[in-house]
Amino acid sequence: MKYIERKNKIVNDEYTAYVYEAFDIQNQEETSVRIPINFNECRTFDWNIGVIYGGSGTGKTTLLKEFGDLS
Repeated sequence: MKYIERKNKIVNDEYTAYVYEAFDIQNQEETSVRIPINFNECRTFDWNIGVIYGGSGTGKTTLLKEFGDLS
């Protein structure tokens, strides 16, 4: 199985400090996500349109670039 992995540096300020304390967050330097991608499962469907949606700056274009590299 392939994965899309994203890591981002966190810009720390008074607001992030509040969140760290409120939720007992240990890693205060970066955030990461690992999304499993199973292209074989996608190919079993008879479709040709997909949708990636989200707010501005949430990584839609980055995900599309990753899909292009993985296919």
